[in-house]
Amino acid sequence: MKGVRWRKGQIKGEELTTLKKLLCSDLTYSEIARAMNRKGKSLNNYAQKIYRKYEVKTRVGLVIKLLQNEIQHQRGPSLPQE
Repeated sequence: MKGVRWRKGQIKGEELTTLKKLLCSDLTYSEIARAMNRKGKSLNNYAQKIYRKYEVKTRVGLVIKLLQNEIQHQRGPSLPQE
């Protein structure tokens, strides 16, 4: 993710994608941390970095932003009007 500095050996790639999906679920931070074999504190730090990247403040805001991005991506370029 551009704009987010991850320390060497920390969460990235497929694990980051998994975290975003889990943040968009109904699981608590503790449940997500357990599912990812992480500590709750470190998971909270990762989540806060993702929120800053997407310029949101909450998990709900993240879900909305990701849905908006998905919808825009599916639409593709708009056709010029005649």
